[in-house]
Amino acid sequence: MIVTTIGKLKAAMQEQGPPALKRLNAGVAAGIGWLKRKPRSVSAAILRWPMREQWIAIAALTAAAAIVSMFFFDGLATINSKRLPPGLVAFANWFTDFGLSGWFLFPSGILLGACALAGSSSRLTKMQHGVLATIAVRAEFVFIAIAIPGLIVAVLKRAIGRARPLMIDWHIPHTFTYSPFNKWGAFHSMPSGHATTAVCAAIVLGAMWPGARPYLWIYAVAIAMTRVILLSHHVSDVLAGALLGAVCAILILNSFAARGLIFSQDQLGRVTPKPGPSWRRIKALARAILGQ
Repeated sequence: MIVTTIGKLKAAMQEQGPPALKRLNAGVAAGIGWLKRKPRSVSAAILRWPMREQWIAIAALTAAAAIVSMFFFDGLATINSKRLPPGLVAFANWFTDFGLSGWFLFPSGILLGACALAGSSSRLTKMQHGVLATIAVRAEFVFIAIAIPGLIVAVLKRAIGRARPLMIDWHIPHTFTYSPFNKWGAFHSMPSGHATTAVCAAIVLGAMWPGARPYLWIYAVAIAMTRVILLSHHVSDVLAGALLGAVCAILILNSFAARGLIFSQDQLGRVTPKPGPSWRRIKALARAILGQ
């Protein structure tokens, strides 16, 4: 459906000629311009007290848990994971792929591109352009919030070079084996990219749809557990990835909120989602884009 729609949009742009390209360029520039907005005076700080105190406490506890697990739980978890029922391991092997960043980057990236193409159409009304902008900024938010932590993880895991649990007993004697900047994936254990992505998704999607938070956190915890079950990561790797994902997601979330994008933020730093476009307007926009 999305691919077909993009094809129709490209055909419409070719028919309209250079003006359509100018509108496309203007739309892309506007999308970047959102990120250049100065934070509003009321919510210029990334986090305010007492919210900052709470998140600092959570971050400190998570970091402490990761350090403790490195000494006491990583080896034990590796040993116990080897004794799990084959059925559980098979399920974890299937489910863990839902923690890949592509599940969020590809849909949000395609949607963002489709919005840019649709915005070049001269058939849309001012109201429909507004609806399109609200959809585009949400897609941009999800893409940025997943992509940036993913890039950080990719750099960190190669720089740290910690051996994965699968290496224990076969090639190395203990969990404290590191080979920084090793190109071999067996030494890309810390932090867990799946855990980072899952926690990021739970926070950013939960911020837009608060009612889905319990299910999103169940998803995030389940993804994190699969990484330990499959001997892909130590417990401390998962905790480190979760901490990194949470910090990045919160910073990006509050950065958008401080600029009045998608969210509003009160004096205490509490973030609430702004209402999005109604389904009636979204369907009207879709009909206008498809020329129906």
